[in-house]
Amino acid sequence: DDHSELDPIYSPRVAVMYSLTTRWKFRGMWGKGFRMPTFMDRYIDWYHYQFGYTVIGNSNLKPETSEGYSVGFEYYHSSVYRVSSMVYRTYFKNMIDDYILPTSGHLSYRNIDRVQYTGAEMQGSFNMSNDWQASWGINWVNNIDMSTNDLLPNTQPFSANINITHKINILPYSYVFQLKWIGP
Repeated sequence: DDHSELDPIYSPRVAVMYSLTTRWKFRGMWGKGFRMPTFMDRYIDWYHYQFGYTVIGNSNLKPETSEGYSVGFEYYHSSVYRVSSMVYRTYFKNMIDDYILPTSGHLSYRNIDRVQYTGAEMQGSFNMSNDWQASWGINWVNNIDMSTNDLLPNTQPFSANINITHKINILPYSYVFQLKWIGP
């Protein structure tokens, strides 16, 4: 990224996939990230008429940087099913976050000095026939402000889902039944 206010920022990413057997795969990734606050994040104050709230820009926002990695395994049987699991961790510096101003109740943006995202997920799919497919997923997330060890607002530590998809062969359509659970 080359921004007029900063020296060029490099955000490298390296990812590998290794086939352990014809059905087992190992995946790993490491990378860095960068996010410059938008013009709107910094300078625009606006009122959202439809939902009745005000957003106030913060000209003091600093750019956000991150570094993260993930590792995972996948078992894949092309015509029948696939199951995968992954764990990840990402560290943020100056994470840009929206929050409610305590004195006015308006929304604004702030930097959180150090944040850590940690998570694990498992997911799978199963072809029940040429027309029907079932898929599922389970997620655990632990997003914390490292200076206070508090969970970040709007973090949903546990969630799961089940989808059943039916493809209508004579038409270019399909429909999905979805069940989603979000833990406390």
